[in-house]
Amino acid sequence: MNINFHVDAGANNYYFSVFIQYIGGDGSLGKVELRQVSYRSYIYMKLYLFEYLIISGIHFHFYFYFVQANSNSWQNMRQVWGVDWALNSADPLQAPFSLRLTTLSGKKKVTANNVIPKNWYPNGDYKSKSQMVSVDLVSDLSHSLEF
Repeated sequence: MNINFHVDAGANNYYFSVFIQYIGGDGSLGKVELRQVSYRSYIYMKLYLFEYLIISGIHFHFYFYFVQANSNSWQNMRQVWGVDWALNSADPLQAPFSLRLTTLSGKKKVTANNVIPKNWYPNGDYKSKSQMVSVDLVSDLSHSLEF
């Protein structure tokens, strides 16, 4: 079964909390990390108004710039309780979010790229295409499939 991420009802742009379901394997996570979108999905716009007297009137000059987030920057989430993990941020978080899960032993990592969409909402469920299976299960399957 694929991993499901249930966003907490109290989540917002500054506090993101997720309940991770269907982990499989040993089921114990030692680390959960969040990565925001590579380029922030919003544009900072500053308006500089230069008024000068010209026959045609007042001219407005708009300056646009993008704020680039480091696409390789993973932020550690903290474990709230069990499989509930959260991240507080001083700046607004920008979706889509990728989540990287690491088992307690540190032997397995699974990355769910862009699993939380740009238009996410509190109390929403988001299924990944990723699965985390135990090493024993993989070993057992490989032995049973020998020809």
